[in-house]
Amino acid sequence: MAYLGDFLGALNREIALARVQGDVEAVRVADLYAHDPLLQHFPVPRFRLPTLTIRVPVAVERLDGVTAGTVGGVLDGSRLRPAFQTVLDDELAALGATLPDDTRRELDRVVGARIDALVAGDVDLVGERAVAEDLASVATAALPERVLLGRLGTTADDLRARLRERLRVALVQARVQPPRLEVLVTDAQLREAGDHLLELSLTLTEEAVEWTVVEQAGGDASRLVPE
Repeated sequence: MAYLGDFLGALNREIALARVQGDVEAVRVADLYAHDPLLQHFPVPRFRLPTLTIRVPVAVERLDGVTAGTVGGVLDGSRLRPAFQTVLDDELAALGATLPDDTRRELDRVVGARIDALVAGDVDLVGERAVAEDLASVATAALPERVLLGRLGTTADDLRARLRERLRVALVQARVQPPRLEVLVTDAQLREAGDHLLELSLTLTEEAVEWTVVEQAGGDASRLVPE
C-alpha cells in the first residue's frame, strides 16, 4: 500500500530524474562530437519530452478518518485556546492596554464556546485563515464599545483586522496532517483487486528552471527562474 500523494510524487520524481539523465547523456554526446573530426560538424542531438501523458491504474484501499479533536481535520483543536490567549495578550501589549477582569472572563467564555463548536463540527470552517477570521470576529463582537474605544483606544474593525492577522500566523503551528488516501499500486495488489480499479490519466508538462544572478541592493544573489 502507498499513499496516493506519495505515489504520484514518486512518479513525478522519477520523470524529473529521467530529464537529468537525458541532460547528462546530452553532455556526454556533445563532448564526443567535439572531439571527432567528422561529428564536430554535425548538430548535437538532444531529446526532450515537453508533454507526457501516462495512465496509471490504482485501487483505493482506505481513506483515513478525520482526527478527533481537530477543526476540519486540519487544525489541532487543543491548540486553539492557547493560541488565542497568546495573540490577545500580544495585541493588548501592543496597544498598551488591559481588559477589566469581568470583560476578560466573558471574552474567554465566548471564544472558548466558539472553539468547542468548531471542534465539534457545528461550524463548517476549513483552514487557519477561515478560523482566524471567525475567532477574530467573535472576539471583537464580545467586547463592548465602551471597552474598545475607552479602554483599548481602537475601533472594532481595526481590532478585528489585527487579531485576524496575528491568529492567521499563530494557527499555522496548529496544523495537523489531513486525512490521507491509501491505494494499491503494485501489479500483484492490482490483480487481487480485480475489477475495483481506477485509472488515473496524468498529463505532465515539462517546465525547467535555470540559475541566474540578480543584482540587488545588498549584492548579487542567485535565483532560479523559468528557462
